[in-house]
Amino acid sequence: MGINTSTPQAMLDVVTSTTTDKVLKLSTVSNNTTNRIAGINYQKGSPLYIDDNGYVYKAYSPVSSVGVSGVADGNYVLTAEWKTIYTLPHIGSNLDFSFFTNFSFGAKRSSSLAGKVMVGNGTGINIYMYNSSVVRVTGLSNNLTRQTSIDFASGAGLQFRLNGMSLQARLSESILTDSSLTIYGSTVTRIQ
Repeated sequence: MGINTSTPQAMLDVVTSTTTDKVLKLSTVSNNTTNRIAGINYQKGSPLYIDDNGYVYKAYSPVSSVGVSGVADGNYVLTAEWKTIYTLPHIGSNLDFSFFTNFSFGAKRSSSLAGKVMVGNGTGINIYMYNSSVVRVTGLSNNLTRQTSIDFASGAGLQFRLNGMSLQARLSESILTDSSLTIYGSTVTRIQ
């Protein structure tokens, strides 16, 4: 099928009049957390890349053969009580994800957090990237253990723990407003 071309080559070949024209728009596309559609395997998602010639290809991902993707993605409301985020399927599994929060951390609940985390039974929890939007983080406690936290001089911090095979999260202290943890881009390797 071709659009603005009479000679497509076994592919959708979209040719625009200039390089500044919009080329592709997908509307009403399902996602892996809010509107699942039967028949789509959301656990085997892989990123698509585009090369300098405009060809789209599926990027290699370890989830293609020995893992799953998107299984921990979602928005979690946190309190000072432990909340289970995801349970590892196998003793040798690793969970990797990115996260961000709302403004509920640090002094006067004035800061948000963002970061990357890897979880596995062998090393525990590894927060390997993190950043605070307003208030300075004073430390990363007990990284590479079964319980770790991002700490502030005052106010709530973010804590993670591996309870058996389950990753859990909570606030280090109670606050009066909701605190949300949004996880995206999660992948789990070795699922069997």
